[in-house]
Amino acid sequence: MIRKFEYFNLNSIVKKRKLIFLKQAFWAFFLKKRIPLMIGWSLTSSCNLKCPYCSYWRQHQKKEIETEKIFSIIDEMYQINVRRIRFTGGEPLLRTDLPYIIEYCKKRGIHVSIGTNGTLLKRKFNDIKLVDMITISLDGPQEVHDAIRGKGTYKKVMEGIELCKKYNIKFQIDTVISSMNLKHLHFILSMARNLKVFVFFQPVTLNELDGTLPNPLVPRINELRWVMKDLIKEKISNRYIGNSMACLKYYLNWPHGEIICNIDRVFARLQADGQLYTCFYRRKSHRNCVEDGFKNAFRVLDRGPFKCSQCCWTARVELNLALSGNLDAILNLLKVNSGQI
Repeated sequence: MIRKFEYFNLNSIVKKRKLIFLKQAFWAFFLKKRIPLMIGWSLTSSCNLKCPYCSYWRQHQKKEIETEKIFSIIDEMYQINVRRIRFTGGEPLLRTDLPYIIEYCKKRGIHVSIGTNGTLLKRKFNDIKLVDMITISLDGPQEVHDAIRGKGTYKKVMEGIELCKKYNIKFQIDTVISSMNLKHLHFILSMARNLKVFVFFQPVTLNELDGTLPNPLVPRINELRWVMKDLIKEKISNRYIGNSMACLKYYLNWPHGEIICNIDRVFARLQADGQLYTCFYRRKSHRNCVEDGFKNAFRVLDRGPFKCSQCCWTARVELNLALSGNLDAILNLLKVNSGQI
């Protein structure tokens, strides 16, 4: 049964949202103002999978923010110019109040995207029809994807992708490069071309995601560089690779390269329990949005620029390159956000 949402004029809200976002983005990028344009929000630390490069499923589950408090945090975010929120987890589709959270954001003209492992898309599809973008994790062909994420997960992901195509829900693919799939990236490229969607590549974290133990799926550095060289060549003629050329070249030297991090000017990471960080690698001077409010928590975050050699999240690498004035990254960011492939 399709969930009925309260009616609101979405088209007028979207037009107003774009104008406000462009104005705020100009202040942040060119006048170097500190404006929280974008928030990555982990709604839950619970997950239905047990990926070997992630530690979420082994951790004690964090206390989650209640729905009404989430609404009040969203209100406060909107008041200080947050116009884009990406909901992640864990697995965000495990939250039963997700459709109401999405609707609440959309009423305020906030661009909403979701990062998901894709296995619950078919079951929860009616809950996420209002989102602006869905990022779906895909690691390779069925035997590879299932070996990493669990038997039967590939089939569920493909069922979710088919629904997105059928109902014209915008989506893109996110592929984490690991020792288990680096020989299968051309399968991903072929699928992106057939689906006519962007695919974004990023190396697996050195430590388990949100953990301290070494990541068992980190590929050998020489193998990773070989893959990145291949993607750089492919990027010249393949418009479906969402990474900028500058981003791929940064990954070519990862984790021994270096990037100047200014992301605190426009971005923050909100955890399921309300803790606000600049990113996983910078958790100093943090506060809890539930206890202190979003505005106060954002105000005391560490301020850049910082030199970082660990960053492997594509969205943050691209933002940092753009904030540093890299023309290739800026143009690619505009292209990707316009949806023009």
